[in-house]
Amino acid sequence: MKSSSQSTNTLVQKLKATVKLLRDELSEKNRLLQIYERDWFLKLFDDLQIIQNEYSILLKPPPVVLKGSFKNQGYSFQIKVGDIVGLFSKGRTKVILLNKPVSYVGGFEIITDVIYTETGFPELLKQLDQSNFHFCQVNRSCCVNILYYNLVSSELVIDKMAHCISEKYARIKISKRCVADFIAKKNAYRHISSLQKDQFRYILDSIVSGLNSFTKNKTMSKAIKPADNSANQQNSNKGTPGTNKQYSRNQGNRGQQLNPKSGGKKGK
Repeated sequence: MKSSSQSTNTLVQKLKATVKLLRDELSEKNRLLQIYERDWFLKLFDDLQIIQNEYSILLKPPPVVLKGSFKNQGYSFQIKVGDIVGLFSKGRTKVILLNKPVSYVGGFEIITDVIYTETGFPELLKQLDQSNFHFCQVNRSCCVNILYYNLVSSELVIDKMAHCISEKYARIKISKRCVADFIAKKNAYRHISSLQKDQFRYILDSIVSGLNSFTKNKTMSKAIKPADNSANQQNSNKGTPGTNKQYSRNQGNRGQQLNPKSGGKKGK
């Protein structure tokens, strides 16, 4: 009997704790809802700015430090993901091709646009492309940065006008099973880049314009139609406290016309 009572008390305590958590969560949701209802335009503006910053980081992630070798000497290199043209396999050795030379961390005398490593593709991609957005494996021995290549028939062709890359890496065969993945990533990159350049600024400008219009309309009094104005002049609102503006103004003008010598202002 005692064990049953303790079990009931434990269950009641758990239910009370759950109810408290739900109440706190509901209170927080209501608080956020009130903020959005009161300052919806400012919150929307802030949220879009946050999203824009997140997209900026997605397109241009921070530099990474990568261990590799150059002329059989080991170094650490700080590399921007956007500067990597592709990863190419030569047996166990992987070649990291850059679009411009870099120096090793802490020095300036070693300049290279090719870094060698024995780290496999999976580990390299995990280190370089955590979002799985910038690189696409196009065959067993090659991962390319989608920024630099375009699909032409069954080949990936580099934009030579923009990037002076060796002819060896200018055209790459793409496996059929990799085509769909490359196209999807390429389209996603283009859409997000376009969103960054044009659409976000357009959206933010529209919000600001709408906010200004909203504020202006809120402070302006509602216009009275000529027909309503004429009707109001004849209606004293009998049976209700006060009179409408048009009736009062009309009666004031009428009194001035009947008694021109009164202290009222003369009409122009």
